[in-house]
Amino acid sequence: MPRIMRTLELAYAGRWGQNGDLITEKDLKEVVETFTPRRPVGIGHDIMKKDDAPKYGNVWSVKLSNGGKTLTGEVEFSETLDTLYTSGLYDGWSVSIPKRAIDGKTYLHHLAFLGATPPKIPGLKDLGEKPFQAADDDQIFSFDFSGKIKESDEEVKMTKEEIEAMQKENAELKEANKNLAESKNNLESELKKAQEEKKETGSASPEALPKEFSDKLKSYDDEVKKMRLQAFKAKVENHLPKGVMEQAEVLASSLSSRSDAVNFSDNGQSVSGTEIELLSSILRKWPQSVSLGSSGFDYSDRVSEGDGDVKSAGRQIMKAL
Repeated sequence: MPRIMRTLELAYAGRWGQNGDLITEKDLKEVVETFTPRRPVGIGHDIMKKDDAPKYGNVWSVKLSNGGKTLTGEVEFSETLDTLYTSGLYDGWSVSIPKRAIDGKTYLHHLAFLGATPPKIPGLKDLGEKPFQAADDDQIFSFDFSGKIKESDEEVKMTKEEIEAMQKENAELKEANKNLAESKNNLESELKKAQEEKKETGSASPEALPKEFSDKLKSYDDEVKKMRLQAFKAKVENHLPKGVMEQAEVLASSLSSRSDAVNFSDNGQSVSGTEIELLSSILRKWPQSVSLGSSGFDYSDRVSEGDGDVKSAGRQIMKAL
Protein backbone atom coordinates (compact mmCIF):
# COMPACT_ATOMS: atom_id res chain seq x y z
CA MET A 1 0.00 0.00 0.00
CA PRO A 2 1.55 3.35 -1.03
CA ARG A 3 2.03 6.06 1.50
CA ILE A 4 -0.52 8.87 1.47
CA MET A 5 0.11 12.62 1.34
CA ARG A 6 -2.63 14.72 2.94
CA THR A 7 -3.02 18.48 2.99
CA LEU A 8 -3.94 19.44 6.56
CA GLU A 9 -4.71 22.69 8.29
CA LEU A 10 -2.09 22.81 11.05
CA ALA A 11 -2.94 25.95 13.01
CA TYR A 12 -5.12 29.06 13.11
CA ALA A 13 -4.20 32.47 14.48
CA GLY A 14 -6.07 33.22 17.70
CA ARG A 15 -6.33 32.25 21.38
CA TRP A 16 -6.86 28.57 22.07
CA GLY A 17 -7.38 26.01 24.81
CA GLN A 18 -7.95 26.13 28.55
CA ASN A 19 -5.07 28.56 29.01
CA GLY A 20 -6.04 30.88 26.16
CA ASP A 21 -2.66 30.45 24.47
CA LEU A 22 -2.05 32.96 21.70
CA ILE A 23 -0.90 32.17 18.17
CA THR A 24 -0.37 35.30 16.11
CA GLU A 25 -0.23 35.74 12.35
CA LYS A 26 3.42 36.66 12.89
CA ASP A 27 4.00 33.26 14.53
CA LEU A 28 2.49 31.47 11.52
CA LYS A 29 4.54 33.54 9.10
CA GLU A 30 7.73 32.69 11.00
CA VAL A 31 6.89 28.98 10.87
CA VAL A 32 6.82 29.24 7.06
CA GLU A 33 10.04 31.29 6.99
CA THR A 34 11.96 28.92 9.28
CA PHE A 35 10.60 25.66 7.90
CA THR A 36 13.14 23.05 6.82
CA PRO A 37 11.88 19.68 5.55
CA ARG A 38 11.35 17.24 6.85
CA ARG A 39 9.61 17.63 10.23
CA PRO A 40 8.54 14.47 12.07
CA VAL A 41 5.00 13.21 12.66
CA GLY A 42 4.22 11.13 15.75
CA ILE A 43 1.52 9.90 18.11
CA GLY A 44 1.11 12.28 21.07
CA HIS A 45 3.39 15.12 22.12
CA ASP A 46 5.17 13.49 25.08
CA ILE A 47 6.62 10.60 23.10
CA MET A 48 8.09 13.01 20.53
CA LYS A 49 10.62 14.24 23.09
CA LYS A 50 12.31 10.84 23.29
CA ASP A 51 15.20 9.85 21.05
CA ASP A 52 13.78 6.36 20.50
CA ALA A 53 10.27 7.53 19.57
CA PRO A 54 8.90 5.97 16.37
CA LYS A 55 8.09 8.25 13.47
CA TYR A 56 4.80 7.86 11.60
CA GLY A 57 5.33 10.30 8.76
CA ASN A 58 6.75 13.67 7.78
CA VAL A 59 5.65 17.22 7.15
CA TRP A 60 7.24 18.12 3.82
CA SER A 61 6.05 21.69 3.30
CA VAL A 62 3.97 24.43 4.92
CA LYS A 63 2.27 27.56 3.62
CA LEU A 64 -0.16 30.28 4.67
CA SER A 65 -3.77 30.62 3.55
CA ASN A 66 -6.86 32.60 4.52
CA GLY A 67 -4.97 35.88 4.43
CA GLY A 68 -2.16 34.60 6.66
CA LYS A 69 -4.52 33.40 9.41
CA THR A 70 -4.17 29.68 8.64
CA LEU A 71 -1.11 27.44 8.41
CA THR A 72 -1.45 24.39 6.15
CA GLY A 73 0.98 21.58 5.49
CA GLU A 74 1.67 18.67 3.16
CA VAL A 75 1.79 15.67 5.50
CA GLU A 76 3.01 12.21 4.55
CA PHE A 77 1.26 9.33 6.39
CA SER A 78 2.88 5.95 6.99
CA GLU A 79 0.64 2.90 6.50
CA THR A 80 0.30 2.53 10.27
CA LEU A 81 -0.68 6.15 10.81
CA ASP A 82 -3.11 6.05 7.90
CA THR A 83 -4.85 3.05 9.49
CA LEU A 84 -5.01 4.73 12.91
CA TYR A 85 -6.29 7.95 11.33
CA THR A 86 -8.95 6.49 9.05
CA SER A 87 -10.20 4.18 11.81
CA GLY A 88 -10.87 7.19 14.02
CA LEU A 89 -8.52 6.06 16.80
CA TYR A 90 -6.19 9.01 16.20
CA ASP A 91 -8.10 11.50 14.08
CA GLY A 92 -7.07 14.74 15.79
CA TRP A 93 -3.75 16.55 15.40
CA SER A 94 -1.81 19.47 16.80
CA VAL A 95 1.51 21.17 16.17
CA SER A 96 4.45 21.89 18.42
CA ILE A 97 5.76 25.36 17.55
CA PRO A 98 8.36 26.60 20.07
CA LYS A 99 10.73 29.51 19.48
CA ARG A 100 14.28 29.00 18.30
CA ALA A 101 17.05 29.84 20.73
CA ILE A 102 19.12 31.47 18.00
CA ASP A 103 16.73 34.32 17.14
CA GLY A 104 13.47 33.82 19.02
CA LYS A 105 11.54 32.93 15.85
CA THR A 106 8.75 30.35 15.87
CA TYR A 107 9.41 27.08 14.03
CA LEU A 108 7.66 23.75 13.50
CA HIS A 109 9.15 21.15 15.83
CA HIS A 110 6.74 18.31 15.09
CA LEU A 111 3.15 17.34 14.31
CA ALA A 112 1.41 15.04 16.79
CA PHE A 113 -1.72 12.97 16.18
CA LEU A 114 -4.07 12.71 19.16
CA GLY A 115 -6.61 10.18 20.36
CA ALA A 116 -8.60 10.83 23.53
CA THR A 117 -6.97 14.22 24.19
CA PRO A 118 -8.64 16.85 22.00
CA PRO A 119 -6.52 19.29 19.99
CA LYS A 120 -6.16 22.71 21.55
CA ILE A 121 -7.20 24.24 18.21
CA PRO A 122 -10.61 22.80 17.24
CA GLY A 123 -11.92 22.44 13.71
CA LEU A 124 -8.67 21.88 11.81
CA LYS A 125 -9.59 20.45 8.41
CA ASP A 126 -8.29 17.67 6.22
CA LEU A 127 -8.20 19.32 2.79
CA GLY A 128 -7.66 16.17 0.75
CA GLU A 129 -5.24 13.39 -0.07
CA LYS A 130 -3.14 12.04 -2.91
CA PRO A 131 -0.59 9.26 -3.36
CA PHE A 132 2.73 10.25 -1.85
CA GLN A 133 4.67 9.63 -5.05
CA ALA A 134 2.58 12.26 -6.86
CA ALA A 135 3.11 15.19 -4.54
CA ASP A 136 3.22 18.90 -5.34
CA ASP A 137 3.08 19.67 -9.07
CA ASP A 138 3.22 15.93 -9.87
CA GLN A 139 6.93 15.92 -9.08
CA ILE A 140 8.15 12.38 -8.37
CA PHE A 141 10.00 12.03 -5.06
CA SER A 142 12.37 9.33 -3.90
CA PHE A 143 13.06 9.63 -0.18
CA ASP A 144 14.97 7.66 2.41
CA PHE A 145 12.71 7.30 5.42
CA SER A 146 15.32 5.79 7.74
CA GLY A 147 17.02 7.66 10.55
CA LYS A 148 15.71 10.21 13.04
CA ILE A 149 15.84 13.94 12.58
CA LYS A 150 18.62 15.33 14.72
CA GLU A 151 17.93 18.11 17.20
CA SER A 152 20.54 20.25 15.45
CA ASP A 153 18.18 20.44 12.46
CA GLU A 154 15.91 22.68 14.54
CA GLU A 155 18.34 25.56 14.20
CA VAL A 156 19.71 27.35 11.16
CA LYS A 157 21.93 24.96 9.26
CA MET A 158 25.56 26.02 8.85
CA THR A 159 27.47 25.45 5.66
CA LYS A 160 30.93 23.94 5.63
CA GLU A 161 32.35 27.38 4.86
CA GLU A 162 30.52 28.94 7.83
CA ILE A 163 31.80 26.24 10.18
CA GLU A 164 35.36 26.74 8.91
CA ALA A 165 34.99 30.51 9.32
CA MET A 166 33.83 30.06 12.93
CA GLN A 167 36.72 27.71 13.68
CA LYS A 168 39.14 30.20 12.15
CA GLU A 169 37.65 33.05 14.18
CA ASN A 170 37.94 31.00 17.36
CA ALA A 171 41.60 30.23 16.61
CA GLU A 172 42.28 33.91 15.91
CA LEU A 173 40.63 34.88 19.21
CA LYS A 174 42.83 32.42 21.09
CA GLU A 175 45.97 33.68 19.36
CA ALA A 176 45.06 37.32 19.98
CA ASN A 177 44.33 36.55 23.62
CA LYS A 178 47.71 34.83 23.93
CA ASN A 179 49.49 37.82 22.36
CA LEU A 180 47.68 40.23 24.68
CA ALA A 181 48.67 38.17 27.71
CA GLU A 182 52.32 38.15 26.58
CA SER A 183 52.26 41.91 25.96
CA LYS A 184 50.77 42.52 29.38
CA ASN A 185 53.41 40.33 31.05
CA ASN A 186 56.16 42.25 29.22
CA LEU A 187 54.64 45.55 30.27
CA GLU A 188 54.42 44.44 33.90
CA SER A 189 58.08 43.37 33.78
CA GLU A 190 59.06 46.79 32.42
CA LEU A 191 56.99 48.47 35.10
CA LYS A 192 58.60 46.44 37.87
CA LYS A 193 62.04 47.28 36.52
CA ALA A 194 61.18 51.00 36.34
CA GLN A 195 59.86 50.96 39.91
CA GLU A 196 63.04 49.31 41.19
CA GLU A 197 65.23 51.83 39.38
CA LYS A 198 63.29 54.77 40.79
CA LYS A 199 63.39 53.25 44.27
CA GLU A 200 67.19 52.96 44.06
CA THR A 201 67.66 56.53 42.84
CA GLY A 202 64.95 57.94 45.08
CA SER A 203 63.67 60.04 42.18
CA ALA A 204 60.05 59.11 42.73
CA SER A 205 57.77 56.97 44.87
CA PRO A 206 57.77 53.40 43.55
CA GLU A 207 54.03 53.26 44.18
CA ALA A 208 53.40 56.10 41.75
CA LEU A 209 52.81 54.35 38.45
CA PRO A 210 53.75 56.28 35.33
CA LYS A 211 50.53 57.18 33.54
CA GLU A 212 51.66 55.46 30.35
CA PHE A 213 51.95 52.16 32.23
CA SER A 214 48.63 52.44 34.03
CA ASP A 215 46.82 53.39 30.82
CA LYS A 216 48.35 50.50 28.90
CA LEU A 217 47.58 48.01 31.66
CA LYS A 218 43.96 49.13 31.75
CA SER A 219 43.77 48.91 27.96
CA TYR A 220 45.12 45.35 28.00
CA ASP A 221 42.72 44.30 30.76
CA ASP A 222 39.75 45.78 28.89
CA GLU A 223 40.76 44.05 25.67
CA VAL A 224 41.18 40.68 27.40
CA LYS A 225 37.72 41.01 29.01
CA LYS A 226 36.21 41.96 25.64
CA MET A 227 37.73 38.95 23.89
CA ARG A 228 36.67 36.57 26.65
CA LEU A 229 33.09 37.80 26.34
CA GLN A 230 33.19 37.47 22.54
CA ALA A 231 34.44 33.89 22.83
CA PHE A 232 31.79 33.12 25.47
CA LYS A 233 28.98 34.45 23.28
CA ALA A 234 30.21 32.54 20.21
CA LYS A 235 30.24 29.28 22.18
CA VAL A 236 26.84 29.42 23.87
CA GLU A 237 24.43 31.75 22.03
CA ASN A 238 23.06 28.99 19.77
CA HIS A 239 22.41 26.75 22.77
CA LEU A 240 20.28 29.07 24.92
CA PRO A 241 16.84 30.67 24.73
CA LYS A 242 17.04 34.41 24.12
CA GLY A 243 15.97 35.38 27.65
CA VAL A 244 18.47 33.02 29.26
CA MET A 245 21.26 34.29 27.00
CA GLU A 246 20.72 37.85 28.20
CA GLN A 247 21.10 36.77 31.83
CA ALA A 248 24.07 34.54 31.02
CA GLU A 249 25.90 37.49 29.45
CA VAL A 250 25.41 39.52 32.64
CA LEU A 251 26.94 36.70 34.68
CA ALA A 252 29.74 36.21 32.14
CA SER A 253 30.59 39.91 32.29
CA SER A 254 31.19 39.65 36.04
CA LEU A 255 33.53 36.68 35.45
CA SER A 256 35.42 38.08 32.46
CA SER A 257 38.08 39.84 34.55
CA ARG A 258 38.88 36.77 36.64
CA SER A 259 41.87 34.75 35.44
CA ASP A 260 42.14 32.11 38.17
CA ALA A 261 42.30 28.63 36.65
CA VAL A 262 39.76 25.98 37.61
CA ASN A 263 39.62 22.32 36.63
CA PHE A 264 36.43 20.92 35.12
CA SER A 265 35.14 18.24 32.78
CA ASP A 266 34.25 19.23 29.21
CA ASN A 267 32.89 16.57 26.83
CA GLY A 268 34.28 13.85 29.09
CA GLN A 269 37.78 15.36 29.27
CA SER A 270 39.39 17.03 32.28
CA VAL A 271 40.46 20.54 31.32
CA SER A 272 41.79 23.64 33.03
CA GLY A 273 40.33 27.04 32.22
CA THR A 274 38.98 30.29 33.56
CA GLU A 275 35.66 30.61 35.36
CA ILE A 276 34.01 32.10 32.27
CA GLU A 277 35.15 29.06 30.27
CA LEU A 278 33.61 26.81 32.93
CA LEU A 279 30.35 28.75 32.59
CA SER A 280 30.32 28.31 28.81
CA SER A 281 30.98 24.57 29.22
CA ILE A 282 27.95 24.29 31.53
CA LEU A 283 25.64 26.33 29.31
CA ARG A 284 26.49 24.42 26.13
CA LYS A 285 24.72 21.48 27.80
CA TRP A 286 21.54 23.53 28.40
CA PRO A 287 18.54 21.18 27.94
CA GLN A 288 16.45 22.03 24.87
CA SER A 289 13.18 20.59 26.15
CA VAL A 290 9.79 21.34 24.64
CA SER A 291 7.46 22.75 27.30
CA LEU A 292 3.76 22.08 27.49
CA GLY A 293 0.55 23.99 28.03
CA SER A 294 0.74 27.71 28.65
CA SER A 295 4.15 27.97 27.03
CA GLY A 296 2.24 27.71 23.76
CA PHE A 297 4.58 25.04 22.45
CA ASP A 298 2.35 21.97 22.26
CA TYR A 299 -1.22 22.46 21.15
CA SER A 300 -3.05 19.59 22.78
CA ASP A 301 -5.72 20.84 25.16
CA ARG A 302 -4.55 20.03 28.67
CA VAL A 303 -3.56 22.06 31.72
CA SER A 304 0.02 23.31 31.83
CA GLU A 305 2.54 21.51 34.01
CA GLY A 306 4.48 24.72 34.55
CA ASP A 307 4.89 28.19 33.15
CA GLY A 308 8.25 27.43 31.55
CA ASP A 309 9.36 31.07 31.60
CA VAL A 310 12.97 32.16 31.94
CA LYS A 311 12.65 34.04 35.24
CA SER A 312 14.39 31.19 37.06
CA ALA A 313 17.20 30.96 34.50
CA GLY A 314 19.64 32.96 36.62
CA ARG A 315 18.97 30.71 39.61
CA GLN A 316 19.48 27.63 37.44
CA ILE A 317 22.82 28.95 36.18
CA MET A 318 24.05 29.79 39.67
CA LYS A 319 22.92 26.38 40.93
CA ALA A 320 24.85 24.73 38.09
CA LEU A 321 27.95 26.69 39.09
